[in-house]
Amino acid sequence: MFVKWPSNCRQYFRRKRRSVRRDVLLEILLVHLICSRPAVPCLKWTRPDLLPGPQAKAALPRVGVDARLLPADGELPGAQLFAAFSCWVMPSVPPRLSDENSDTWIVKCAPEKKLPNGLRNSYRPGHWTEYMGRVFVYLGDNGVKEDEMRRTMTTIPFTAGMVDLLGFIGENKELFDCIIVSDSNTVFIDWILKAADFHKVFDEVFTNPAAFSSTGYLTVQNFHAHHCEKCPKNLCKRNVLKEFLDKQLERGVSYTQIVYIGDGGNDLCPVMFLKKDDIAMPRQGYTLEKKISQLAQDLSPVECSVLAWSSAIDIMSYLKQLLKE
Repeated sequence: MFVKWPSNCRQYFRRKRRSVRRDVLLEILLVHLICSRPAVPCLKWTRPDLLPGPQAKAALPRVGVDARLLPADGELPGAQLFAAFSCWVMPSVPPRLSDENSDTWIVKCAPEKKLPNGLRNSYRPGHWTEYMGRVFVYLGDNGVKEDEMRRTMTTIPFTAGMVDLLGFIGENKELFDCIIVSDSNTVFIDWILKAADFHKVFDEVFTNPAAFSSTGYLTVQNFHAHHCEKCPKNLCKRNVLKEFLDKQLERGVSYTQIVYIGDGGNDLCPVMFLKKDDIAMPRQGYTLEKKISQLAQDLSPVECSVLAWSSAIDIMSYLKQLLKE
């Protein structure tokens, strides 16, 4: 593991423990979870060459700090990790907080818990948000109110091990930055996270904005406009990830490693953005893992390392390993 303080620095860092923070940024696309945190505390030395120990300066790259980012006054950002989850919103979308799709779960509110064939067949690939807009109009026309929708959405079950994983992240929040990037919407995600008391686990959520109109209908809009031909019209997760990292860098926050957790076809675009020190964690048997495998067969594998998961316990075990290293 790449984040390892040289032995001659450890005692110094223990004395400075309160001013050092290692952050793992978990980009959770499962539930539209992506987290951004304030600029991390910095260690300060008069000059870089006055770091404790004769080999400390040479060891700087080992803690994930780009020497080009080191200012003249010797201010060194704390080493951090960034993890990303992409799950649970659309069919064939992200690694999920839940095995269910939050947008399709809401159909339980419809008459006879199903949609008319004409509406169900109106979906066009790449236009999920527009489709869900029509679903919400149908629910409103049939008298489905906000309270009923909330009760239904808060019963959605979490993926095996996900409660343990999010609990672990919450208990170690000083070590992790967590975000959600999701194809669902702000209303559903907010309901689900607050009902399970996980809203504090994530620092920021990137998903389609939604709100109830004055007539009681739920309305949803595209998250942004983009020009990526690989992604659905409403959301390019690669763009979201890149913009987030760029903004963090402007605030003096850089990450030693990105851990991206997903399961959907629209997670391949951000995975191809990852670098050799990063980790992609596709869910076993789901679209993202199949697409990554196909790229390898075509002799054009992704640059990052790949570690598949079947239960969120697998993800938690890997994160624990990172902390030990």
